[in-house]
Amino acid sequence: MAQGIPVEYESKVDRLTDEIVKEWIPKVAEMKLAEYCDVFCEKGYFNVKQSRRILETGRKYGMKLRIHADWLAHSGGAKLGAELGVISADHLIFTTPEEIEALIRKGTIGTFLPTTPFCYLGTYAKARDIINRGLPVALATDLSAADMCESMQIMMNIAVLQMRMTTEEALTASTINAAYSIDRAHEIGSLEEGKKADIVVFDAPNHKYLSYHYGINLAEKVFKNGKLVAEKGRRIP
Repeated sequence: MAQGIPVEYESKVDRLTDEIVKEWIPKVAEMKLAEYCDVFCEKGYFNVKQSRRILETGRKYGMKLRIHADWLAHSGGAKLGAELGVISADHLIFTTPEEIEALIRKGTIGTFLPTTPFCYLGTYAKARDIINRGLPVALATDLSAADMCESMQIMMNIAVLQMRMTTEEALTASTINAAYSIDRAHEIGSLEEGKKADIVVFDAPNHKYLSYHYGINLAEKVFKNGKLVAEKGRRIP
C-alpha cells in the first residue's frame, strides 16, 4: 500500500511515485507478495494524478485495486476509485453524494474505519446517509502504528453509537460485507455450506450486546476453518 510519505520524500512525492510504479510494484508483482494495490489519496500524501499512476500500474501487473480517500478533506479519491472500479474505497468521510452514487454503480464496497476519526479528526463518515443511498459498507480497524486497535467489537460500538448504524448493519459490515471487500465472500464471511467454518461464539444474551456492551471482550471461543484457536481470551497453540 502506498500510504505514508517518508521524510526524505516530503517535497518529492512525484519522485516517490516514479519509484513506486517503476521499481516497487514490478518487484512486488515478480515476487508475488501482494494481491492488492492500495493508495492513500489525500492532501499532503498522494494526489489524484499520482494515485491514478500507482493504481493503473498495479492493475497492469495483475493486482486488484483499493483506495483510501476523503479522510482529512475531499480529495477526489473516491471519484478516482469509482472510475477505476476499485473493490473497496476506505474512509469516505468527505465524499460527496454524487461520488457515493458513482461507487454504487461500480459495485464498490465502502469501508468505514472508525478508529481514524476516533483518534484524530472527530468527524465520522455519514454512514446513515451512505447506507440509505444503497452503498454496501464494511467495517475495519485500520490497525497501524497510528490507529493501534484491533478490536472489531470496538468498531461495531463506534459504528452504532456514533455513526447511526444499526447493530445488524454493523454485524453485516464486519462479516459478509468485509469478506466481499477483499474478494473472499465465496469462502468466508457467513455460515454457509461449503464455506470455511470461521466462527466466533460470544458470551452475550443476544447479538445486540455486540454494540451495546463495550469495553469488554465478549468472545468466548474462536474457530478458524473449524479448528478452535482461542478460548476465554487466550490463544490455543
